[in-house]
Amino acid sequence: MTSVLAHISAALTAAILQSAGFAVARHGTVILHGGRAIAVVAECSGARSLIAITGVILLACLLGWIRRSHAIWLLAVGMVASVACNVARCCVTVLWPGLHDIAGYIAFATVLATVLATDAHLSLKPRKGTTQ
Repeated sequence: MTSVLAHISAALTAAILQSAGFAVARHGTVILHGGRAIAVVAECSGARSLIAITGVILLACLLGWIRRSHAIWLLAVGMVASVACNVARCCVTVLWPGLHDIAGYIAFATVLATVLATDAHLSLKPRKGTTQ
C-alpha cells in the first residue's frame, strides 16, 4: 500500500509543480528540482495519516460517538483529504526541503480539521422524517 501511495503522491506532486511552472522531473518516486533529488519514500507516502484518520473514525463509530452513515462519509473524506494533504506536503518539501517536518504536522492537522468540519456539517442536517 505504501509503495502505491508513494507513486501516486510523487506523480501528483510533479504534475502540480509542473503546472505551476516549476522545472521538476520525476523518475518513479524521486522528484528532481533545483539540483536536488527528493524521494517520496514509504514513510512519506501519506499512509500513516491515512491509517491514523481511518482508525480514529472507526473507533468513534464503534464507540457510538458517530453514526455509521456519518462514518462512511467521514472515511471517504478522510481518505481524499489524506492524499491531498500529503501531496501538498510533498510540494512544499520539494520547494523548501527544510519544511518537511512542519509541513507534515500541518498536513495531518488539516486532515483532522477537514474530517471534524465534515462531521459537524453532517450533524447539522436534519434526519429524514423530522421537522425543524
